[in-house]
Order: sequence, then structure tokens, then C-alpha cells
Amino acid sequence: MGDRSFAQLNKAFGKKINKDSQADGVSLLVYSKAEVAKKVSYIYQSGISQDVMFDYTQGAFLHDPYLFEASHSLAYGKTYANIQHTPEIECGDVVSRSLKYWSFLKGYNVRETAACIKAVSDNIFLIVGLSSDENNNAICFERTLNTMDDWLNESSQYLLEYCLNRTFLDEHCEIVTGAIQAQLPQLTGREGQVVQQLFQGKSNKVISAELTLSEYTIENYLRRIYKKFGVHSRTALITKIRQHSL
Repeated sequence: MGDRSFAQLNKAFGKKINKDSQADGVSLLVYSKAEVAKKVSYIYQSGISQDVMFDYTQGAFLHDPYLFEASHSLAYGKTYANIQHTPEIECGDVVSRSLKYWSFLKGYNVRETAACIKAVSDNIFLIVGLSSDENNNAICFERTLNTMDDWLNESSQYLLEYCLNRTFLDEHCEIVTGAIQAQLPQLTGREGQVVQQLFQGKSNKVISAELTLSEYTIENYLRRIYKKFGVHSRTALITKIRQHSL
């Protein structure tokens, strides 16, 4: 599934969940609880202000009781779902966390939230979040549980494919960089960029768009690069770079 297909998928799920749940805000987020990279990012959102998203990603998420409970109890592949209307009376650290979370939300006139959270790995979680404003309808949570679960399953599959592809691309980029540093024929900075794009399997048209150059200019760069490496095709160039990087 490509990025465009994933965006279309998110839009379709978001629209259906928004209609069925009567929520004012719908979002899909990814959360990493790893200590070295504890953060949350929005993948999709509808009906949520930029200010809310900014404050949430900049630290308010650390006080979210949903994330705290789910990330400390969910096993891989399992899903957690809950809806909360007002701060619950709890003990210890959870009291402080819940009150800070609701203080943040009330500043934006949010009266109710709901979440469905799936553990993609031990440290990575996908979240479908819903919110309702002070003057609007309550969230019809039960109506949309199955759809939220389907959305999480589809999204987790995409993330897995994306990470695998990203790993391969990063490996290719490392090969190119290592080869250039291994005293291969001297390339200019722009030629090096073209080679990296080429190594990722991109066409001349895509490379020209990425580097904001004409296709004719890209073709000229490739001719010069081929000459420096003593080859006559993309395949031969990639093969030679691999050989030099080993």
C-alpha cells in the first residue's frame, strides 16, 4: 500500500467513525513509549485544532491516562478501548496524570474523549482517538468499536510494510554513501544526490521532481555519472557501487 492509498484509507475510516460516533474530533496517532524516543505523532486528524495537536504532541500526551494504562498493560497485538467523561478518582500517580490531562482538555472545551489503542510492538502503539466538545452530543462509542479495530489492524499492517521498506532504503543509502567514501570516481554533490535517488529505484521523472530539476538535466547527470564509473546503464552502475562497498 502506497502513501496515497494509506491516506485515502484513513480518510474513509475517519469519515465513517465520525458519522457513527457523532464525535467532534477523530484522529489516528502512533505512540512510542521507548525512553530514548518517547513521543506521539498524528497520522490523521479531522475536527481537531492545530493548537490541540501541538500541545498534545509537545507533552500533554505524557498525562494521558489512556496511554499510560494501555502502554503498561497491553501485550503485542492486543487492543484496549475506553471512554472517559470526567476525571476518575484514582490513587497515586494516576490521579495527578488524569487531572493534568483533563485540565489540558478543558482548556479547549473538550468534555469527553474515547480511545481504541493497539499494541503494534512492545514499544509502539496505534491509537484511534475521539473527542466531543462541551456543547455537542455525547460520543456513541459502542457503535464504532468494530470500525476502530479494523482501522487499527489496517494501519498496523501499513506501518509494518513501511518500516520494512524504509529499512531496505536506508540500507541502500548506506551502501551508496559507503561507496562514495571508498574513493570511487569523484562525484559532485548533485551527482551524489542523483545516485542516491537512483539507488532507491526512482525514475528520472521522480528524481527530477525530488531535486527540482528537468528530466533533461537528470539525463545529463546520469551520462556523466556513467562515464565516471565506466558503465552504460543503471543496473551496471548499481552493481559496481555494490562491489565497491563490500
